[in-house]
Amino acid sequence: MAEIDLVNRDPNGINGSIQVKFEDVLAEPDGAHSMDCVWSNSYKCYTCGLSLSYKIATLLCGIFIALHWGCTFGCLAFNQIWYVTPNCKLFEIQMSCFKRFFTTMMECCLGPCCATCGMFFSNVTVTNNSASLLPFVRKGRRLKQWRCSVLHKAIFYSQALRRNSGSAHLSSARVEAGSGLAAMEPRRQLAQFALERGIRFRVRGSILAQEDTQKAMAAELDMVNRDPNGINQGLQVKFEDVLAEPDGAHSMDCVWSNSYKCYTCGLSLSYKIATLFCGIFIALHWGCTFGCVAFNEIWYMTPNCKLFELQMRCIKRFVTVMLECCFGPCCAACGMFFSNITVTNKSG
Repeated sequence: MAEIDLVNRDPNGINGSIQVKFEDVLAEPDGAHSMDCVWSNSYKCYTCGLSLSYKIATLLCGIFIALHWGCTFGCLAFNQIWYVTPNCKLFEIQMSCFKRFFTTMMECCLGPCCATCGMFFSNVTVTNNSASLLPFVRKGRRLKQWRCSVLHKAIFYSQALRRNSGSAHLSSARVEAGSGLAAMEPRRQLAQFALERGIRFRVRGSILAQEDTQKAMAAELDMVNRDPNGINQGLQVKFEDVLAEPDGAHSMDCVWSNSYKCYTCGLSLSYKIATLFCGIFIALHWGCTFGCVAFNEIWYMTPNCKLFELQMRCIKRFVTVMLECCFGPCCAACGMFFSNITVTNKSG
């Protein structure tokens, strides 16, 4: 069990707005000052009363309240993890099909209308003056062509070297005896380089394939990180996320440490007991539920969505033709308002 911090009792600042120090409650402005002895004794009495009342209340009730909240948040965590989150996931899967239907309907009904209204801006002219970039474009094209030629040569010579691997010693002796050794040496180096690169690629691919196979064979349930996708990251039920004492309102150290132990024990026991009696059956229920949902989505909803898309595509064509014939000329005529707008982009 992790040790609790007895100095900073509000590390997450959940009770930072509770300011109960003397200067946060009582203050005398300029021109209205009491006697110094009254002010100093008021400070002592306020601090003593605050400390005594808070420590007595936490001494009598703090440990039991911490145990109560531990059990409460344990049951809440059980409900959130085993019931609410799977229901949210089920709702997301069901709404994804509705999203596909709604998207198709909007594209078929509103898409042609928006495309027709876009004819208002059909006469706007945009000019891009990029003459100064022409030398750089040509230089880039020449560099790209040179790289492609080098790559083709490397592939050609690597294939030739593989075909003539049986007579490698004889060909090398003939080349060394000839007069074109200086001209053939760079090509031979290029072919050897390409061959080595090919071998490296094959070896690397085989290593990656072996690693994937090993990972698939060694795939087991992670007993440490039980939320790899972070679907319950918002569920913060640790002691410091629920109970915190700001500066100026600290209980006794023994009360605070025992409250931490009782809260943690209550949270752990309530959650483990609930999962012990219900977790396996709930997991079986959700497994069967999501199996049926997956079957319904794959074998019924997705083909229906595809059928709906095909049917709406025909409607979209009719609507598009009708709008282009009826409202297209009107929108094009109204677009003459913007016919004299010219946008020039000069990049040089």
